[in-house]
Amino acid sequence: MRGRRGDTDTTTIPTEAAPARRRRQTVLTILLLLLHGAVAAILVMLAISIAAAVGGPSIGRDELYRVGPALRLAVAGAIVPLPISAVATLVAVVSARRRSWAAPVVGIGASVVLWGVALLFLHAPEPLQGG
Repeated sequence: MRGRRGDTDTTTIPTEAAPARRRRQTVLTILLLLLHGAVAAILVMLAISIAAAVGGPSIGRDELYRVGPALRLAVAGAIVPLPISAVATLVAVVSARRRSWAAPVVGIGASVVLWGVALLFLHAPEPLQGG
């Protein structure tokens, strides 16, 4: 019977294995945060490349503002979840949560989704007026 005094629960981790497991989980969480940073950097570079391709040869990198605000939103969508995910991960690691790895994974997913949704509104630049 569980809950009685003197009974031992066999499903708990032995005390000598708990610090090693916690350390392994912390390292995994840090690696996932680094992966999130790499994914955000790749998404930003990819967004710039896609915007340049949509703009065609008529616009250079310094004229990417002509493709509309979608590029800025895509870059923000890729980068903004990174610090939020980092803070949530720090809180989870400090409070010794078992699923501290979930915060960076959700952050990576949020970066990709926000980036993708913003790029849906990317359009070809309007021709310049005047001359």
